[in-house]
Amino acid sequence: MSSEKLDDAVQLIKSGNPQAAVPILKRILLANPKDENAWLWLYACVSSVEEKKYCLQKALEINPGNPPARKALEKLNASTTFQPPAPAPAASTFLFANDALDKPKSKLPWVFGLGGFFVFLLCIGASVFLVNILRYPVFGGNPFGGGALPTSAAFHPGDPTATPLGRDIADPNFQKGVDAYTAKNYRMAVVLMSAVIIANPDLAPPYRYRGMAYWYLKDCASGFTDLERALSINPNYASAWAGRGILNDCLGNQQQAMSDYQKALSLDGSLAVAHHNLGSSYYQLHNYTRSLDEYSLAVAIDPSRSGAWSGRSEALARLNRFDECLESATKALDINAKEWLAYTDRASCETSLQQYDDAIKDYTTYIDARQDTDFYIAWARINRGEDYYALKDYNKAIADYKLAEPYVIGNAHLYCQFAYAYFEVQQYQDTLDAGKTSIAINPECGGKRLLTIMARSSSALGDHAQALDYMSQVFAKGADPLDYYYRGIIFQAAGKNTEAIQDLKQFLASNPASKEGEDARARLAKLAP
Repeated sequence: MSSEKLDDAVQLIKSGNPQAAVPILKRILLANPKDENAWLWLYACVSSVEEKKYCLQKALEINPGNPPARKALEKLNASTTFQPPAPAPAASTFLFANDALDKPKSKLPWVFGLGGFFVFLLCIGASVFLVNILRYPVFGGNPFGGGALPTSAAFHPGDPTATPLGRDIADPNFQKGVDAYTAKNYRMAVVLMSAVIIANPDLAPPYRYRGMAYWYLKDCASGFTDLERALSINPNYASAWAGRGILNDCLGNQQQAMSDYQKALSLDGSLAVAHHNLGSSYYQLHNYTRSLDEYSLAVAIDPSRSGAWSGRSEALARLNRFDECLESATKALDINAKEWLAYTDRASCETSLQQYDDAIKDYTTYIDARQDTDFYIAWARINRGEDYYALKDYNKAIADYKLAEPYVIGNAHLYCQFAYAYFEVQQYQDTLDAGKTSIAINPECGGKRLLTIMARSSSALGDHAQALDYMSQVFAKGADPLDYYYRGIIFQAAGKNTEAIQDLKQFLASNPASKEGEDARARLAKLAP
């Protein structure tokens, strides 16, 4: 069960929703504090340096022989050399307290910049405003730095096709609050909607708008409370059900979120936002057919929803409908050239269609644009590196893998890719080091392919005994004809001619016309003239 929960968290992280993964990872670690992988994935989700250090320290306590984790910790320590050391958070605080990970910290300089606004607050006697202001930092429009959220299923609360509520609210602060919200000035939206709520606490729309503004400000708990209040006032408020679904998603309550989206759609089937988010939920559950259905409904209702076009392309990719995936991702970018993950969606499908040059261009566009999201850039670099590898530009592949390495600690796949690329440029010791790291993390990651290139690398370095040991592991997994060829070469290099002849003949019996067959015949001519 724990592994299934970890898989759910990893899927959320890779789909661009690390906030939703944090509560899952916390629960895993509360149940099993010795889960190294959970600590490493939590490291990828948290933002502060001290929290990242803590995750790495815990992982290294469990497995001191994890070189990538140690390297990342050394880098973090070096980056804070000139700052007074802060104590690592206690495990109870780190895992139990919302303030540790889930809520933004206040930034007093922002408050002091609002001196003029305080006069307005005092005039209306709303001291509660000060409480709200002190709780929110500057996030640049949304919690991930402006533009679309870092997921192709970016949520856009509110929908032009849904029945809007609140048009009859006469309080001028309400319309100002709506305008601030639309302009992505979420702090001001909180302030203005708070004024409306103080004046008339029995109106549902202000709670809905303030709740979604809280979500953009990364305060999901407060946002959820507001959406609950909106629904207590008006249980038939479809947009509030959709909004509560978003907050439940943020809090890691995926099943409840899906129920909320479905409730919203039962009240108003025209809510494209609910179809959109339900599509994202089905995607996270690996139900790609249902995900595609919901995304398709979202764009049919609201064709301007670029995030839904992008999410639709991901579902199509999972269903191996790569040409349609390209069309959907391109549509997303035609609508919004800053729907950044649509570039990676399209690149993924271009890779599947072996359009490697186009894929590299799209990954490069994303990487160059999203300098503020290291974790996502790291995955884009790994994928671009694989495209470089496919084009046999191995040094560029290695360069991308190196840039990605600090941000995807404990990822066996990356070290497999390192090993493959190092082998192609004949850096055999680096091949072995990367291969050993990959196997230490996940013994099954590279399978026979990784073991074979490690055997060949060991042989190239003159360690034929180690090479034959690796080949024994290959044969234990089930021998293919080519395995006999490589083992025959290693036997020959080790001076074991009888074994070499036997293996090369075994290979030739099934592959006489291949390039390796020509080499095998040449070797046999020397070994058994």
